[in-house]
Amino acid sequence: TVERARTIMSADDAKDENEKLKKENELLRARLIELELKLQEVKQTEVHTKLKELPKIDDSSKLNVTVFGGGSFGTALAMVAARKGHNVIILVRDKNQAQSINEQHINPKRGWLSKYTLPDNVKATTEITEAVHADKTDIIIHAVPTQATPNFLEKISQHIPPHIPFVCTAKGVHLGTEKLLADVIPTVLHRTDVLQDRLLYLSGPSFAKEMMENHPVCLVLASHDMEWNKYVQTALNSMYFRVYLSTDVIGVECGGALKNPVAVGAGIAVGLGYGQSTLAAIITRGAVEIQRMALALGCKNPNTLYGLSGFGDLLLTSMSEMSRNRTCGYLIGKEGMSVEEAQNKVGETVEGVVTAIVTQKLIKKYGLRMPLFDALADVLQGKLKPDDALKVVMAKTPGEEGFVMIQSNQ
Repeated sequence: TVERARTIMSADDAKDENEKLKKENELLRARLIELELKLQEVKQTEVHTKLKELPKIDDSSKLNVTVFGGGSFGTALAMVAARKGHNVIILVRDKNQAQSINEQHINPKRGWLSKYTLPDNVKATTEITEAVHADKTDIIIHAVPTQATPNFLEKISQHIPPHIPFVCTAKGVHLGTEKLLADVIPTVLHRTDVLQDRLLYLSGPSFAKEMMENHPVCLVLASHDMEWNKYVQTALNSMYFRVYLSTDVIGVECGGALKNPVAVGAGIAVGLGYGQSTLAAIITRGAVEIQRMALALGCKNPNTLYGLSGFGDLLLTSMSEMSRNRTCGYLIGKEGMSVEEAQNKVGETVEGVVTAIVTQKLIKKYGLRMPLFDALADVLQGKLKPDDALKVVMAKTPGEEGFVMIQSNQ
């Protein structure tokens, strides 16, 4: 009996001891979380004190603008900035290209580009240390293709000071990471605090050729802070280059990235001989699927997809014969070219091809119903013939249209 009592007491003591240890562990865990939060606050404060305040500027201010990438869109944006009187320097890879821009004021990168004379305030370099100066550079505009962006920025990230507003114009979903650039660039540039990352994303219906010729265009600029938006807007906005503002980074990114595959599909349909009614159906249903993916990826407001980066860019890219993505699809549908042959024929980056393939992976990941994107990805990977793709989509029983809208109380 005595032994049994001792056993019971030992068991009770052990139980009490376990309860005490649990409480202590919980207190330690809570304290650890508290310390981690305080550490984050300290780090954010330290970063904030290191960042220079954005200078006060107006429409007459002359800034130093750096453009990463000397392709079509990068050159067009350099022209936009130069017309505002800014000093512009383009970072390119090819020394001969840089020399031509500096001496002849001609960018020989594309045949059509060489027809335009660049102003004297547009220069070029192959050296990042010449392109970006911590004390002089006011804005960086990134116009390097999506798939090359992570590696490109990783190599030069140490030369990009965190206080300089960084405007990304690349459109697409990165294949290697299966992420939007808004989820890739912050990590690469070590700007992971959204409250002060100074990362902005410019998107909307805009062809480089028409920008070079100073046609009126409208785009949307998104970031997490309206102060940054207004700073870049003031720097670039003009009568012919209208910059609207948004804080829905993911929504704007999705619109710009996901319209490209739809444009490839539209081109295939036109190449196969289908008419305008079919084209309108593809664009409209494609818009529904874009919205579904955008919401899955964290779009702040589904109405963003009805704006410039959504319907605006979708209509231009899908309807115009100047569109690289639509042209690529047309060559596949009309000429029976392979994807690689069509891309080579276009001669410039066709982001819609890779974006369609990585989007199909995301469709499976999130369990979304996106028959147009799914069928297109199969076509581009040789799993489905172009003339069978529409049949596969049309064979599915249609339900409700599926658009999501948020009603404003204003």
